Formats: sequence, structure tokens, C-alpha cells
Amino acid sequence: MTALKVVFLLDTTNVRQGQALAGTPARTIALATHLHRAGAAVTLVLCDRGADYGQRTQWPVATLLVHPSEFGSADALAAHLNDVNPAFLVSCEAEHLLTVAAPAASAVGARLVYDMHDDDAAVARGCGEPEAVAASHARTQQAALKRADHVVVSTVHEERLARRHRHADDEIFTAPNGVDTPQRTLWGSDLRGPATLTFVGNLFYQPNADAVRQLCDWVLPGLESRNIAAQLRVIGNAPSSFLHEPRPCVRFTGRVDDLDAALAPTSLAVAPLRAGSGAKMKVLDYLAAGLPVLATDHAVTGLPPRHPGVIVENDLRAWPERINGLLQAPAVLAALSEQGRRCAEDHLSWSLIATRLLRGLAIWHASTPTPARPSAQPRATSQPRWQREHRLQPAALTSPRRAHWLRRTPPARPDMCGSDT
Repeated sequence: MTALKVVFLLDTTNVRQGQALAGTPARTIALATHLHRAGAAVTLVLCDRGADYGQRTQWPVATLLVHPSEFGSADALAAHLNDVNPAFLVSCEAEHLLTVAAPAASAVGARLVYDMHDDDAAVARGCGEPEAVAASHARTQQAALKRADHVVVSTVHEERLARRHRHADDEIFTAPNGVDTPQRTLWGSDLRGPATLTFVGNLFYQPNADAVRQLCDWVLPGLESRNIAAQLRVIGNAPSSFLHEPRPCVRFTGRVDDLDAALAPTSLAVAPLRAGSGAKMKVLDYLAAGLPVLATDHAVTGLPPRHPGVIVENDLRAWPERINGLLQAPAVLAALSEQGRRCAEDHLSWSLIATRLLRGLAIWHASTPTPARPSAQPRATSQPRWQREHRLQPAALTSPRRAHWLRRTPPARPDMCGSDT
């Protein structure tokens, strides 16, 4: 049986040596990796942002690096895709889908899939952006939902949003975020010495930046006033505005090569998010590592009911007392650790999620596609959110018309014999 050919498009600065720390890049690479392992022929097309891309063997699927000018051109992208001949082209950004991915998919005869990982208007409103900006995001996302042949969502909220702008229910598939539990050590809560609160996330993403500000402005002072020795460790990229502010109880690690090791010295993992609707990769990583979690409702979307392993508290003024109580109850922390790890193993496996998604893709491929309704791109009122940190990155390593295969031959699947060539 011929393997189904699937191409994922990804434009991000937050990949390094074949890995992504969290968020959209981590979801895209994980879906690509596990669809490959489930039997699909997967190619990742990555926009060249001058990162450390490492060695060929560090990339989990066939990966093509293209210059930004070509990633942003439908004709140039289609020229690269002709050699791959995909059945499906997957885009996770509404603006790029409308202007580039849609015409490129039409040119190569691929079905266009929108992997909608968030409610863009809700994120904008939650971050306090002007209503005109939020409305612009809403129009763009609605146009992308109407233009795509199929839609993949990660949570019930995105599913409801997608159904309001689609013809048929069978065009939508729910693939929640997952986690590679075998790649996470069961660390549990470390209560030796001063308490360490750990937050994982890219602070160029406004909801993450807001969460860290809340921790610094409300939670840490509240702990200090109660004479509770605690420090906050932030894992992920951060703007200079964060790094240059004197914060004696806060340590910014920047990007790390080994997230599993970085999670180790943690007393309590935290996610005080006040915006965003998608399932949070950081929380899944916390659970897989057996870290007890304190979070808000926004951070547990996409988790199973009753969110095992997570204590939810939306009033951040109550967090210092909550944290103090948890630090004084090691048995409670141990129970949360066990519940979270079991939840990750039983319900959040990327392998299971990708296997189900591949079945869904096969059904779509065997069906007669609903003709896509062409939609003009709404006039944007702000820079696409995912591009805001690109100006801080090194120059691209490739040049126009000279794309580079980081890995051309995919690695052998776990159930296959032989070695990678």
C-alpha cells in the first residue's frame, strides 16, 4: 500500500537541532514525527530563520529548508512541492494559509489542511490588543477556515469555532496535543532547599509573557511577604525587556537543548495563563515529567475532564497561599505527580493521536473533496503574531532558489528493519 504523502509547513525561530521547546513548533514537529512513524510519508518544509539546524540525523522526518522569500511565495513553494507530490498540505497559520499555502496546494493538486491550534481573536483580546486588531484576526481565521479543504483542531473550543464556518462536520478532525512520555523522566516534586517554580514557554508569545509578569508582580512578592523562600525559573526565549529587568528571584534559562533535564529541579510547575484557547504543550510536558502543576482554566483546555495532576486556581491573588499550602503537603504533591504521569501515559500519547489522525486523513483522501470556497484575504491590521521575533534572528542560511534538505531520506520507522541512508 502506498504511503499517504503529507507536507507540513512551519515558519518559526524556535526550532534547534530538530527539536522545538513548546507551542506551535512542538505540535507541528510532533505530529509530523508520529504520522511518519504511523506509516505516512511526511515532509516538513521549514522557513529558514538562521537557527542552529544541527545534523541530518537530528531531524525526525524528511525536512526541506527554504529561504523566507520562497516560503512566502506561492509559486516558489509550489515549485519545491512538485517534487514531493503531496496528497495533503498542512498549514498552521491563517495568514500564510490564505496568501501562500492555498494557491500552492491548488498548483500541486494537494488538499489543504488548516491545523487550527488557537482562537486568534480570543488571544488578541486576552492580551489587551485593540478590538480592531482582534476583529482582524477573527476575519482572517474565518477566511482560512472557509478556504481550507479540511480542518484539524486541538480542543473542543476550536472545534466549535471551526463548525461555525464549515460546510460539513466530516471536514473537521480533533487531534489534541500530546506528549512523548517515554522521553520524559519521572522527576516528581523536588522539595530540597528553596522552592523552585518552573514555567516553560516562549515569551515572545504574549500570553506567556503576561503569565511571567503575573508571577513576578503578584506571586513572588506574595511568597516573600509570607517568608517563603522561592525562586522562579523561566525556560524559553525571552525579549531583552525581560532579561534586563533586575529580578533577584527569577532566572531566565533561555532556550535549552534538553527540556527533560531542565525540568528536573522543580518543586511546582506553574501556568498562570489568562489568554489562549489551545491545549498547552507546557502543561503536557509538566504532567509527563511527574511535576505537580498549579494553573488557571486557560492552561488546562484540551486536558481530560478533572485535569488529573493539576490544581486550578484562577485568582492569582490566592496563589501565594495555594503554593505555601502545597509546599507544606508533600503527600499531596506526590499524588498529583502520580496522577499527572498516569494521565499523560493513558490519554495524551502522541503515538495514539497520530495513528487516529492518519486514519482520518485516509478517509478524507478516499472521499470526494468538497470544493473549497475561494476567500479574499482580509486586510490585516497588525503583523502576524508568529513573525514578531524574526527580526531578532540571524540571517537565513539558504538563498533563493537554493533550498537545502536538512534530511532527505526519512529515518526507518520503529517497526521496520534497516538503517537510515
